[in-house]
Amino acid sequence: MKVLRSNLLIICLVFTSRAGFAETTTNAAISAQLSARLLYGVEMNYEELAGSLGAIAFFKPGEGNCERIRAAKTKLWFNLLDQIERLRDPGLDFNDLPTANVAPPDRRYPPGVDPCAIADLTVRKQYEEAIALNREKATRLTYELRLKQLAEHMVTLAAKDLQNGYQPTTEDRAELLKHLNANIHSESLKRAIKAKLRGLLDQ
Repeated sequence: MKVLRSNLLIICLVFTSRAGFAETTTNAAISAQLSARLLYGVEMNYEELAGSLGAIAFFKPGEGNCERIRAAKTKLWFNLLDQIERLRDPGLDFNDLPTANVAPPDRRYPPGVDPCAIADLTVRKQYEEAIALNREKATRLTYELRLKQLAEHMVTLAAKDLQNGYQPTTEDRAELLKHLNANIHSESLKRAIKAKLRGLLDQ
């Protein structure tokens, strides 16, 4: 996280002169960090992540080249949210939970019994496969729950920063919607973001 934080701070410092390059580089860094941390199951510290991404909000309106910086920041936030959303499985049923103890195919054995206790090799193999599938389901559910929590947290963080950079005017509303529609591909995510920015987007 310290590497990501440092990268974001350095990149944000060149927004005033090279906003396009900074945006591309930061997007790549964020994508790599998300993939590495999420795919390998590393526990994510929301406070550190929030601190790192807080570098996106380094520049405030009125600090020179304001419009270009604001546009770059907005696209960066929406790109990040879109990347997180793309990692999620929309077909996952959160009600389909893994079992605490898998039941063997042979009901003479209790759920959770050691596979080695099953003499029939065919039954044992089926039982071991069922255990593996249940473990995979638990891993996937944990991964998706982490993504869901991360997405909700980042939407809130992004909305707070964007509210500081935009005003409820026709021009600002049009710019914000332009970036939202261009960078967010999920309709459900668009609705979630619009709900957080209701004060800015309501006409």
